[in-house]
Amino acid sequence: MDRNIILYIAVSLDGYIARTNGAVDWLSGSSGDPNVDLGFEEFYSSIDTVVMGRTTYEQVINELSPNVWVYEGKKCYVATTKNYEPDSRAEYISEDITGFIKNLKKTTGEGYMACWRSKVN
Repeated sequence: MDRNIILYIAVSLDGYIARTNGAVDWLSGSSGDPNVDLGFEEFYSSIDTVVMGRTTYEQVINELSPNVWVYEGKKCYVATTKNYEPDSRAEYISEDITGFIKNLKKTTGEGYMACWRSKVN
């Protein structure tokens, strides 16, 4: 039985993922209450693997959470053509992402989350 792919992505009503400068500050919402439960914790506990693109990865490690790896305990893959030094956070993949995902689906485990952010004009 194939694993599930769950695309977890925040997008504005007008179809944008980030501001024109790449910022995703709007993701924090307007409630001002950090304890508002939107179901993410339940979802996140149901996956064991995260696949993301290089832009998302770099934004996480450089801007959103530079001091804490937010995907601790999850197997993480970063799709990139850039050469990174190996580290404990993620495995860097440069192969065809479609083939990689097809192979990943056939492995045992829980569902996995694909996080992607494209640059917006």
